[in-house]
Amino acid sequence: MTTEGPRSIAAANRDVNDESPGPFQDCRDVVHIAVFFDGTGNNRTADDATSSWSNVGRIFDAAISDPSKAIYRIYVSGVGTKFNGDSPGWLASAGAMIEDKLGGLGFGAGGDRRMEFGDAQVNDRLRDALILNAEKQGGELAKYAKDASEKSFDEVNRTLGRHRLIKIINISVFGFSRGAALARAFANRIVKSCTLDGNDLIYAGYPIRMNFLGIFDTVASFGVPSQNARTPFTERELIVSPLIQRCVHYVAAHEVRFAFPVDLIRKDGKLAGDWLEKVYPGVHSDVGGGYGPQDQGIDNNYSRIPMRDMMGEAILGGVRVRAYGEIARVNEPLFAERFECREETEASYRNYMTAFGSPAGDIEGHIKQHMRLLYTAYGTMHRLGMETAGQRRLKEDKYKYIGPKGMAWEVTKYRAAANAGKTVRIGGAAVNSYAQFVKPQDWQLECWDTKAPDGVLNFVARYVHDSKVDFIANLGDPFSYFKARGVQESTISVWAEAGSWIRSTAASIADSIGGAVGRGKSAVSDAIDKSTDTARQSAEAIAQAAREKAAAARQRALEAAEAARQEVERAEQFGAEVIDEAAQTARAAANAALQRADQAALYAETLAREADEAAESLIDGAKQGANAAARKTGKVLDETLDSGERLIDSGISWIKNVVPSSTDNEKARRP
Repeated sequence: MTTEGPRSIAAANRDVNDESPGPFQDCRDVVHIAVFFDGTGNNRTADDATSSWSNVGRIFDAAISDPSKAIYRIYVSGVGTKFNGDSPGWLASAGAMIEDKLGGLGFGAGGDRRMEFGDAQVNDRLRDALILNAEKQGGELAKYAKDASEKSFDEVNRTLGRHRLIKIINISVFGFSRGAALARAFANRIVKSCTLDGNDLIYAGYPIRMNFLGIFDTVASFGVPSQNARTPFTERELIVSPLIQRCVHYVAAHEVRFAFPVDLIRKDGKLAGDWLEKVYPGVHSDVGGGYGPQDQGIDNNYSRIPMRDMMGEAILGGVRVRAYGEIARVNEPLFAERFECREETEASYRNYMTAFGSPAGDIEGHIKQHMRLLYTAYGTMHRLGMETAGQRRLKEDKYKYIGPKGMAWEVTKYRAAANAGKTVRIGGAAVNSYAQFVKPQDWQLECWDTKAPDGVLNFVARYVHDSKVDFIANLGDPFSYFKARGVQESTISVWAEAGSWIRSTAASIADSIGGAVGRGKSAVSDAIDKSTDTARQSAEAIAQAAREKAAAARQRALEAAEAARQEVERAEQFGAEVIDEAAQTARAAANAALQRADQAALYAETLAREADEAAESLIDGAKQGANAAARKTGKVLDETLDSGERLIDSGISWIKNVVPSSTDNEKARRP
């Protein structure tokens, strides 16, 4: 007999006194609130038309909502979709429209608005719980409660707080994709708003338990093509607080979009407390859900396996979610439509995992083990002439190289280039700024040449989508199937490096150029004493990059310039104050992209002091140094410098022309 039944009963009844325990028994003075942040482009109402609900949307449907027992659920639609809350008070409707459409899909816009909505909804539910329990008390409390429904939680709590009508608040949070990043930031936001009483959290005078955080494939990036800068959650960290009792994170093994790096929940290689981080086969939306029943000609039933596993984990953690089997008993049509894992899907998954074997090492090792199987499957499918979803779409657009055929094209190019000692450039003229220079590793090519086990071939062909399909057309990302997706720990505050997401990009560039700074982990304060060497270090970095990694250096520099430019354009739409802040950030960004990462903080500290003059001075110095180096290092350096100069020239141009001057900003502030 497993321990799951007793564990779930114990978790469900840990706040219940003097009563016989039952799986969903509640006291009215115990409040349960579950908040669901949907994934990028996911909206459970809009997704009805295509039956493409994410796993977060499906679990929301399974969550219990019973206000009479102070059990509440709150849903927040995904960025890039129509917001399901109101926006007055913190964002104009025009800005909301931009965020809810392209801005949200490409850049994660609207996240702060969604967290604010989550805050308001939690407080409203706590107000409702106080009113409910006051009504049960009768007398003067009931009289007050009758007219309190329009009051704020703070108002009601000032009157009713001394009566101790709430014993404890249990908070659970779920999220997928950028919604998972929002879920993490939201949970930390709640923790930050609490006080500590020993090891216990206190919120507005009541004990609160951060009960459960269930997240699918966290993506905190903007999604800029070939770029993985973090979304700016405005001084909030993505590091999951150890005060969260149970955190479960499912990671997609087969996601290959470079613009979708995954943020792990581990810190310094370790998981806190009773936490779980697990890798599942499939791409981003195979694990988090969101594909329609036959999108790309691929069955979407597999995504229900990680969904069901997350539901089980939530129940074990005491979250008020109906069990998988219970849904089948009480609502069979809903179960079949949104929850049922078919037996053939289960069997195919088991066969795949048998071939996979026991996971070894860390999360990165697990992902590599899964990617080995994907390469064997795609290589075998190509040799067998099996038509995949990607190849069917390829017929519609001759410029797309998708699936096994796309991999085969890359392998042929790589092997031809290897004989000439070169790397392969992925990306044509339309995506020139984001062209990638990549070279496959030996193990990837060996797997491509290896016959896939039948269980792997069947599972990949039937259930694994190709996230490259349509992504190029939508966002211009010319990624390679052989270029690894980023896997990173959230070990720093998103805004730690001088208050701007572009600083993280600068650190990544410097890491590729000089190899001297740990990616994303450089202590920016160490740079202050190096200010006099800025121009010289820029030239040295460019020269060293040319010798060691010319193509990569050029690629990263171009990405940084384009990303910064797009950030300025996006910021211009949100009012004079935001424009002013974005203008200052952009000026620093132009130089940060040309300096070593350990100079970024120093320049950030001088933002208020003649930013335009400093920018042009540093650019000129770097340009001169780069030109001097180019004359000494021959053809390879010349090629790198050519792109570097275009970056420099474009940097000067958009600092002067795109970024408003201080005079313009002053005019913009005037009524």
